Amino acid sequence: MKKSTSLLIFICVLLSIQSIFAVCNLTNVTVNTNVERPAGSGIMGITIGNFTGTATYDIILTRSSTGEETIINGVSANPPVYNYFIPYTDLYNGDYTVKMRRHCSNGEESDWSEEYFLPIYSTLCKYDLPAACTGIALPATGTSPENIKEITIECSTFDGFLKPSIVANGGNITNYTVSSIPYAPPYPSSYGTQIFADAEDDIHDGITNLPFNFCFYGNTYDKAVVSSNGFIHFNFSYANQHAGYLFLGLADIPNPNFREDWRNAIYGVFNDIDPAFINKTGGSIRKAILGEFPCRVLSVTWYKIPRFACHGRDNDPDIIDTYQIILYEGSNIIEVYVKSRGDCSFNEGKGIIGVQNATGSLATVAPGRNLSNTWTAQNEGWRFTPVAEPNYTVTWYINGQSSWTGENLPLDFGELEGDTVVSRLNFTSCNGDIIDFSDTAIIHWDIQIENYKDSICQNTRYIKHGFNIDPQAKADTVIYCTKTAGYGGPCDAVSNLELKILPNKNSQYSQNICNGDVVDFFGQQLTESGRYQHHGETGSGCDSTIEINLSVSPKLQVSVAQIPDNICADDSYFKIPYSISEGEVSEFNVEFETKETVQGFISGQHLFEANEVTILIPQDVRPDHYNVKIVFMDTLYKCGDVTVDSIPFTINYKKSIIEQNWNDVIALLNKDHNGGFEFSHYQWYKNMEKIDGYTGSYIYLPEGLDTTAQYCLQIKRIDDGVTLFTCPITPVTKSETEKPQVEQNGNGTFKISAQKNGYVNIWSIYGHFIERKNLPSEINLSVSGVYLFEIVLENDTRVVEKVVVK
Repeated sequence: MKKSTSLLIFICVLLSIQSIFAVCNLTNVTVNTNVERPAGSGIMGITIGNFTGTATYDIILTRSSTGEETIINGVSANPPVYNYFIPYTDLYNGDYTVKMRRHCSNGEESDWSEEYFLPIYSTLCKYDLPAACTGIALPATGTSPENIKEITIECSTFDGFLKPSIVANGGNITNYTVSSIPYAPPYPSSYGTQIFADAEDDIHDGITNLPFNFCFYGNTYDKAVVSSNGFIHFNFSYANQHAGYLFLGLADIPNPNFREDWRNAIYGVFNDIDPAFINKTGGSIRKAILGEFPCRVLSVTWYKIPRFACHGRDNDPDIIDTYQIILYEGSNIIEVYVKSRGDCSFNEGKGIIGVQNATGSLATVAPGRNLSNTWTAQNEGWRFTPVAEPNYTVTWYINGQSSWTGENLPLDFGELEGDTVVSRLNFTSCNGDIIDFSDTAIIHWDIQIENYKDSICQNTRYIKHGFNIDPQAKADTVIYCTKTAGYGGPCDAVSNLELKILPNKNSQYSQNICNGDVVDFFGQQLTESGRYQHHGETGSGCDSTIEINLSVSPKLQVSVAQIPDNICADDSYFKIPYSISEGEVSEFNVEFETKETVQGFISGQHLFEANEVTILIPQDVRPDHYNVKIVFMDTLYKCGDVTVDSIPFTINYKKSIIEQNWNDVIALLNKDHNGGFEFSHYQWYKNMEKIDGYTGSYIYLPEGLDTTAQYCLQIKRIDDGVTLFTCPITPVTKSETEKPQVEQNGNGTFKISAQKNGYVNIWSIYGHFIERKNLPSEINLSVSGVYLFEIVLENDTRVVEKVVVK
C-alpha cells in the first residue's frame, strides 16, 4: 500500500455523557480525528475538552472486524483543551468503536461512556488482505523467530495431505454459491466519494470506471453503475436514470419480470431508501476503489441510511440502515456486509441480498433474504463465490526444490519435520490476467519423533527399536525407514531409522600406485602388483574377507640429448632429442624466460612427439645464447611429471652475412647488410678449425678457396660483447670469364668491365660508402688511400676488389 501523510477520512464524534457519579463526571467529551497533529506526522488526535479540573483518562478502541482492543490508560490532560495523539501506524483500516472514562484527583472514576462508532481509513494505517482476495494460504499455527509461518500438524486429525486455502475463481462464471461469513468489513463504512449528495430519490448513479475487469455471469465488465436503492448493476444505458422502487406484486428472484435495470445486478441490500433524510441522520452513500493489484475492490457503502416512510414521517420509528457491497478483482467474489437493517412496514419491508443475471433466469440469494421474506439483520456478512471451472496450478517446493504439483501435498506422518515448504499458485482469471501467488511455512508435527542411526552387516536381519528389516543391499549403502504408531488415526510417536549396510565377506576393490610408493593393507606393506587378501572381522563384528587388486604404474624417466651447435638464425626450427627409459609421455610443455620471449620464442603445451621436441625459431631472432625448460607430462599413469631445466642452445648468425667474393675471397657484410651489427674481433675457421693469421672481416686466399670445405667466421659484437659463429658456407667455383675486370691506368684512374650488367659500390677501407656507378664504368679517385670496389652483377655474382691509390 502506498504511504501518504494525508488523512483519508474525517470524523468528529461528540460524546455527551452524564455520569451517575456526581464527584467525577465524564461530560462533553470530543473524539476528534479530523486533522493530523502536527501536520504531516501521521498522528491522529483525540481531543478531550469542555470540563474543569485536572484528570486522567482511559480510552478503548475496539476493532469491529476482530474484536481486538487498543487500550490506552492514564492519558493526562490539562485544561482548557486536552489532547491525546495516536499514531495511525498503530491501527488497522476499518470500523472501530471508542469509549472513554475519567479518573479524577480524588481517586474517583467515572462510568465508561457508551460505545461510539469510529471508522478509520488512512494510507498510513496497517492493512489486512481480505480473505476474498485471490491467493493461496497455508494453515499457520504460529510464527518462527524469522517471521515465517509455522504449521503444527495435528496427528489425530491428519488425513495424509497438507491442504492450503485457495481463492482462485477462474474460467467462465456460470452461477454463484452463497455462504455466511462473520461481520468484518475490511473497509470503513463511511469512506469513499459521496454520491447522491443532492438527496435525489430512486436514481441510478453515473458510470463508475473500474481499474480492473470484473467477471459476472459469463461477462466481463470494466465499469459499473450504483443505484441509490442499494444495488450495483451493469446496465450502462440506465446511468443517471430513474431507478424505480416498488416491490409489491413481484415474486422472488430469479425473476424475468424484474425491471431490466434491476437485473444483471448485485443486491446488498436492495430496498427503498429515502435520501432526503440522509443529512438528518449524518449518513451518506459512498463509493471507492481501494486496495492494490492484484486485489483491488469496488466498495459501495450505504451508511446510516433512512428507509423511505420510516424516518420522520407519520410518526414511524426511526429506521437507519448501514450496509456495504464489495466487488473483488481477480477472484470476482462479491461480499455484502449488513451492520443493521431495521423493520420498516413500507413496501411490506421487502428487501433482497443476492445476485441475478441479465435475463432473470438465474439468481443466488442469501437464505431468508428474498422478497417473500420479512427480515431484519444486525452484524451479518454474506459471500457470493463464482461457480467456474478451476483454472490454476499449485506447485510445491521443499527447501527450495520443486517436488510436487497438485492442489494438496501428500505427507507421511513425521515427514518434513523442520523443513520449509512453499506452495505456489499460478492463476489465470476469467479476464485473462495471469498472477502468481505463494505462501511459505515451516512444518512441525505434534507427535513424538525418534531418530535412530545404526549399522548392520550385509545380508543380516535388523531387529531393533521396533523395526524388523532384512536389507538385501550393497555394502556402504544407507536405508531410511519410518515407523508410525498407527496411520490414519491417533498416534503419539514416529520412529525414523537411518541404517548403514556395512561391508561383509568377499569385498573387493582395486587400487593403483606409482612405482616406489607403498600401500598399507592391514599391516602389509605392498609395493608390487598383485592380488592380496585379508581375513578378519569388521568393527561391527561382521566376518569379512577383503581383497585388493593392486597395480603398480611406472614413474616417468626422461633424458635429453645434447642440442646441435649449428643452429642458424635463418633456420625455421631446431629439434631437441630425448629418450624415455620408463613410463610414457603423452604431452610436454615448453617454457621460456623473459630473454627468450622478448625475441619471440613462444611457451606452450604440445602433444606427444616421438623422440624429439621441436623448437620454432622466430623470424629475425637475435643471434645469442639462450635457455629452454621442458616439462614432460605423464597423463596416463599420473605418477609425476619430469622437468628438465635450463637446456642451453645457441642461435648463430645467418650464413648470408658472409659472402664469397669470387674464388679467393669471403667477406663479412657491414652493418647496413648484416642486420645492423658491429663487431670488434674476428677469427676465420675452415671445417671448424682455426685458420691462423686470418683475424679480419674478410679472408683472402690467393691459392683459392677449397670448394670441399666449409668456412665460417667467429665474431664478437661490440654492443654486448657476445662472441658467436656465423653459419658456414661452402665456396663454389666461379668462371674467370665471368669475373669482372678491374684495370688501373695510374693517377687513381680505374676502368671496370664485365660480361653482364651490374653496378659497383665504392667504399673506403673503413667502410664509408662513397658512390655507386653502373657498369661498365670509369672511376677517378683523386685522394690517395685504400678502397674497396663492391661489384654486383645481375646474376647476383658479387666480387669485392681492394685497390690502392698513391
